[in-house]
Amino acid sequence: MAHAKQPDGSACNQSALVLEAIRQTKVNMTVWLGAYIGDNKTVNAQQQQVTLDVLRTYGTDHVEGVIIGNEYILNAESQSTAITYIINQVAAFKTQLAALNLAKTLPVGTADAGSVLTATLAKGVDFFMANVHPFFGGVPIAQGAAWTNEFFQENDVYYCNRAANSPTCYIAETGWPTASLTPANLTIGGATAGVAQLQTFLDTFVCQANANGTEYFYFEAFDEPWKVSFGGVEPFWGLMDSNKKMKAITIPSC
Repeated sequence: MAHAKQPDGSACNQSALVLEAIRQTKVNMTVWLGAYIGDNKTVNAQQQQVTLDVLRTYGTDHVEGVIIGNEYILNAESQSTAITYIINQVAAFKTQLAALNLAKTLPVGTADAGSVLTATLAKGVDFFMANVHPFFGGVPIAQGAAWTNEFFQENDVYYCNRAANSPTCYIAETGWPTASLTPANLTIGGATAGVAQLQTFLDTFVCQANANGTEYFYFEAFDEPWKVSFGGVEPFWGLMDSNKKMKAITIPSC
């Protein structure tokens, strides 16, 4: 179903475990390594050091690039300050990365809400991974795929195409939830969570994106019960349930 994986961070040795699994199984898969960014600068440095150590051990054969932070800017009190911080973190990490003299030069960028990309941020990263969710946009499912593409083009590709350094834009997250912990959160505007709606989004967005060359990560493989603390639809974005059983959907062939 997928040839690439994007983790949000490097905690719990996940980057090394994934690359070791790829090495042992010889599966045709690459990863984008993630280093979490938060308010604790010590933890931020530890995450980046773990990523450097993993690259030193496993090399770059199965690595596409490195993501510094996920939705750090979206959740910041001052987005302009957060953008400056991310740009500085990306630059510092690239310096450390170059010192490893790896077999290939890896791009370094960040992942965040598709709405936060600016001309300044685009100039400071090699790529931007945009989280674009039509459900949270309150869009009826019939318009979900078209809205996702339009939002991505207008808010993200627009800035990437105009930056002198030509960063690449990807969709880091997009999908559709199938349930909610509470009835009040089952709908947002014209959007309704449900399995039938998920099928529609798969049939429309996936084939559309494959045809027009949009590079994306589908969100997500499994439901995640640990997200109950976030409420609403958060635990229910998987193509499969939390027991890894496929929901009543058909993966499109396109």
